[in-house]
Amino acid sequence: MNIIIPIKKDGKISLEKMAEFAFICYFSFPLIRSAFASIFGSGTISVMMASLVTYIPAFLVCIIHPNKYLKKDVIVLFVCVCSFFLITYGIHPEYGSYYARDEYGIFDHVFAPYRGIYAYFFMRLLNEPKKIVRCLKISGWMMFISFGYRIVQFLRRGYWYGIQGNNTRAEMSYSVSFGYEVLLFALVFMYSALKYKRKKDIAATIICLCMILACGSRGPILFVGAFIILYTLVELKNAKHKMRIICGTIIIFGVCSVYNNQILLTIAEIITKLGFSSRFLTKLLEGSISTDSGRFRIWKAALQMIRDKPLGYGAMGARHVISSYIYVGYPHSIILEFLIDYGIFIGGVFLILLAVNSMKIVFGKDDFGWNEAFLPIFCTSLSLLMSLTYWSVPTFWSCLGMGVSRAIGGKRSIGMNTDIESEE
Repeated sequence: MNIIIPIKKDGKISLEKMAEFAFICYFSFPLIRSAFASIFGSGTISVMMASLVTYIPAFLVCIIHPNKYLKKDVIVLFVCVCSFFLITYGIHPEYGSYYARDEYGIFDHVFAPYRGIYAYFFMRLLNEPKKIVRCLKISGWMMFISFGYRIVQFLRRGYWYGIQGNNTRAEMSYSVSFGYEVLLFALVFMYSALKYKRKKDIAATIICLCMILACGSRGPILFVGAFIILYTLVELKNAKHKMRIICGTIIIFGVCSVYNNQILLTIAEIITKLGFSSRFLTKLLEGSISTDSGRFRIWKAALQMIRDKPLGYGAMGARHVISSYIYVGYPHSIILEFLIDYGIFIGGVFLILLAVNSMKIVFGKDDFGWNEAFLPIFCTSLSLLMSLTYWSVPTFWSCLGMGVSRAIGGKRSIGMNTDIESEE
């Protein structure tokens, strides 16, 4: 854990450690914000203080050594995003009320300091897969404090706070956001647990999966499954003993298929005794795991928008229509959201490039460790296929940042001396 201390033994400041410290703070922002909230209350001050702790070290390293840490593509990205919103607003001033919302507006859902777009900056700041994985694990261990606190609060109240379609607070037996928050760290730890068989990674993986099963929605479990499938395919591609892996996989899936109900009932019973109710297991046992929760109605409306205006509606262009179906206003599908925002031609090209390059990283030659960093984050971002919005999700922008790092210099940075003496 000494990685989070940006001062070396000789008393000199390490810019690399400062960058890593900022990265860790960003991915454990909810914990830091909660710590300040216990002092200043859960308002603007706690967010501001957590932001200062996170961003001051990051900005300092960019100022002190801009050639290494301040990437031009980061500036280009932020300029392009801001310009996209400004141009859209100029063409569609009627979007103003949706942009200005206190919740799900651009200042809450896009540009707030804990939102997804800044993940691109932090990925480019570290620019090395081994450091990214190591720092994500530290953030994960820290976030266990936040996750544990929220679970304790749930047990005391007996319910989670949720938001209904009309933006009214609801009491729920599970939390959608909680499950997706845990998912990132679950997959990061799971990759290491499967690859290196380290006990602490195995323990962290089990803890994360239990939290998702007990407190999350069914979505995160589906993407745990997607991760396991992709990981198996990657290992199979590189493995010397392919038949062993194939036979082992068949046996495991065969046993799970035969004893499916018994396994599910046992897990559900254990979770119930602990005071939780797993939505995933309940839906699975009821045979209603594939129910759409109103998404088909939203997707149908989004498809109609694309038919009506195939050239696109601009930044967050779905809000003025989809908000009449669900308050958050996004289509719950990155494919539909891209086609609405950018149009079928530009949006289609973006989607194809994202898919092709992601598969190249996942299944391509991996001499520098990018697969270990990319695969868990990519599988977490797959949740955008059926939930959330790409504007706010850190893993989407993380994938973009890692893709750029791998393509234009991330390989060369490995092994560099990053102490402040060499940088000066």
